[in-house]
Order: sequence, then structure tokens, then C-alpha cells
Amino acid sequence: MLVSMRKKDLQTLIIECVNSCLANHPNTKGNHREHINKLLTVQDAAKLLHITVPTVYSKVSKGEIPFMKRGKRLYFSQVDLMRYVKGGNYAEDDDPVQFLKKGGE
Repeated sequence: MLVSMRKKDLQTLIIECVNSCLANHPNTKGNHREHINKLLTVQDAAKLLHITVPTVYSKVSKGEIPFMKRGKRLYFSQVDLMRYVKGGNYAEDDDPVQFLKKGGE
């Protein structure tokens, strides 16, 4: 069966599927639910951080918060954002993925 779907709807579906898989993974059951690493959209990240969407984009461009980029879309790890909130800052060089994308060794 083939289903026609808009790109935005497909991306939302993928995020929901990943979050569902993480929620049902044996290592995240029981008392470990708070450690589920949800992927968040820009809007979700803004809500979590209690800041505006433009402020999220500003912090991303300055390398102040951890993020992942897939195509033209930004995603945020809930665990990484909570670490950012608890630590009060975020250095992009602390993120090995971003470091490697920049050509680090």
C-alpha cells in the first residue's frame, strides 16, 4: 500500500515513531523514563527552554545550544537541552558530532 503524505507530516511521523521506539525500549522502561532522549522541533525546544522561537535560532547560530540538522530542519535532543539548562551553558566544541562535522580530529 502506498500513502501520499506531505513532507512536514512525514517528518512529524518519523519523530513520533522514534519517540515511541525510545519509550518502549527495554533500557528506558520503569524508573529510567526520565532519561528518554526525545527529538524536539524548534518549537518544542522553545517551549522546553521557556524562550521564543527566534531566540532558539539565535542561540543555534551562536553555537550556544546543542542541535542536530537534517536537511533544512533543526532537531534538539531533550537530554542535551536539559544538560544545557542544568549546566547554564553549552560549548559547541563539547559536542563530538558538531566537532566532527567541522572537520575536527
